Amino acid sequence: MDKNFLDIKGIGQFKEIRSERELNDLLDNVGRFHDGLIKEIHVLNDAFISSDSSIYLNFHYNLRMLIQRQMSNPSAIEFILGNVTNLKLHKSEEIWSSYCKVSIDETNSSQQILLDLDNNRFICSRLFYRDASNWMGPESRFGEEILLKSPFKVEKLEGGWVMCTYCTETWQPYNRTILKCPRCGGTDEWHGSKSGPMPL
Repeated sequence: MDKNFLDIKGIGQFKEIRSERELNDLLDNVGRFHDGLIKEIHVLNDAFISSDSSIYLNFHYNLRMLIQRQMSNPSAIEFILGNVTNLKLHKSEEIWSSYCKVSIDETNSSQQILLDLDNNRFICSRLFYRDASNWMGPESRFGEEILLKSPFKVEKLEGGWVMCTYCTETWQPYNRTILKCPRCGGTDEWHGSKSGPMPL
């Protein structure tokens, strides 16, 4: 197998899906992700162009995805999808149900895995997952947050601390151009809401 980011240290924390039954068992265990949402997606291509303009054509699209759900045990799942050949994002809403199919080609010992999350469709050749229940909340886990709205006001305090002008939460930001309150997201009326959306 070509070396790609599936070989990074820490992959031992994940369990690999090897059959359609295993994937269906996982989906059943998480209620088909009903009332869940896709929180983050990160796509990485093994192919690249170096600083001297040389091109390396080792095309593999690998993907990390975090799904959060309103139920517990687990409340979040992190997926790693290896060699993604199809990616379709349908809508930015909660997940109502999910579907899967695993096709195995015994001739060349390969498989194709289809994971459909309410018409958000992913096709890959390898699929790993782990319990990520400690990754709840609005924070970005795969990189810096992307906020396209104007940032709300924060009050700068001593020692690098800032305070939210809405809910008075204080925190130390880490290398962010745009600050976002970790407690209320910028509007205190959303704090504590279990089913309401968290505004940007």
